[in-house]
Amino acid sequence: MSVNEGLKRLRAIRRGHRAAATKSINEINSILSTTLSSESTTKLNALKLKLEWKQRTLNELDAKILNEVKIEDIEKEIDESEVIVMNITEAKEKIECAIRANTNTSTQVNVEAGNSSGISGPVNITSTRLPKLQLTHFKGEVTKWSSFWDSYHSAVHSNQALSKIDKNNYLKSLLEGPAARAIEGLALAEANYDSATELLQAKFGKPQKVISAHMDELLRLPSCSGDKSSSLRYVYDKISVHVRGLNALGVS
Repeated sequence: MSVNEGLKRLRAIRRGHRAAATKSINEINSILSTTLSSESTTKLNALKLKLEWKQRTLNELDAKILNEVKIEDIEKEIDESEVIVMNITEAKEKIECAIRANTNTSTQVNVEAGNSSGISGPVNITSTRLPKLQLTHFKGEVTKWSSFWDSYHSAVHSNQALSKIDKNNYLKSLLEGPAARAIEGLALAEANYDSATELLQAKFGKPQKVISAHMDELLRLPSCSGDKSSSLRYVYDKISVHVRGLNALGVS
């Protein structure tokens, strides 16, 4: 494939991702024009994660394209990319503001006052905001797969309120590097969610692979030089992490 053909292909792929991002932004604006429900809030969160994934994908494509274009075209490429970046950023901010405002809205409920006056009427009850759950990203380190999967399984995978396509969006938004490449050939479709999790489990979650990775990390630890307490603490902490990981797999 020639340089020109490769550049055309990259631009075509980027156009597709930009179009998909614009479609998601339009869907977000449509949802925000209505009163938010628990279902629409879940949808907004899924769309936000999808946009974050699209933004990372577009950033990677932009970098590849900038390496191929003529020097005189670089400024134009950057200007065009800034437009979609701004649109995505604004859409994400709108979602956060809308959900925050909806969460803080006081709910009117009728209660019977339990005093001698017999007064009854509406009482304002302000909902309490729970801390936002931040799931860590998984970049392909085998030794970190178990902790990532346990957190993801609890928050997303076992959540019956989410459809498989929403779960697929969440999953892809949390993967980077080798982990993202492991499933990049799968379309973002409901039917592919189970295949994606099975591929990840097979590549990063097999017990023997995890055990070998922990052992390799232990063997690569540097020897302690001198009597510096910081050096000793670093090695001790690293050993403790890998020993706990091995113990969790039944290795003592």
